[in-house]
Amino acid sequence: MSRIIVSLTSYPARIKKIFNVLDSIMAQTYKPDKILLYLAQEQFAGKELPVDLSGYIVGGLEIHWCQEDMKSHKKYLYAFQEYPDDYIITIDDDFYYEEHMIEELVYYRDKFPGCVLARRTHLITAERDGSISPYEMWWGECQHYIGVPRMDLLATTGGGALYAPHLIGTEVFNTNNIRKYCMYADDIWLKVMELIGGVPVVQVPTRLLDRSDTVFSQ
Repeated sequence: MSRIIVSLTSYPARIKKIFNVLDSIMAQTYKPDKILLYLAQEQFAGKELPVDLSGYIVGGLEIHWCQEDMKSHKKYLYAFQEYPDDYIITIDDDFYYEEHMIEELVYYRDKFPGCVLARRTHLITAERDGSISPYEMWWGECQHYIGVPRMDLLATTGGGALYAPHLIGTEVFNTNNIRKYCMYADDIWLKVMELIGGVPVVQVPTRLLDRSDTVFSQ
């Protein structure tokens, strides 16, 4: 049976406050089967961390070391490959997640098979000539299409997004193209892969909004 796996990444400037996000995940009403933290070896000499995560490891956290730093893409890139038959929930390291976050996503997974489920979405808007508007013109934090599969919704991976097994095509793993076209925007890269595969996004109802770390989220 497919498991529920939470996956995130971090880097030296943020990892000192990763306790906050890990605490919020371990306090969830629906407990994940695994919590994966992907870190780039080149950013942590000798795989030494400036924080003690041993207590979280006892609680189910797994640290996975990556040969190269693929920036924010690390949160899904390796989890999709290492756990292809499981549900992957991507999160960021600068949010404190409301305790029902995983429960909300899991509740809707069978209602919308073949869709990305997201707690935060942006509506992709268009210009009068039909071209896609610049990113900063998209409708952020769009809550107007809850429970409606749409191709023009962008799932923000850090807000808590659930990906079903084998949902995204293998082109998503093309690291050469990631570096060439979209190194610093994993949300956009994943959206392009979803468009190629005809995978819609569904905005999932949420009980409460999460809180971001106003310092580290910058």
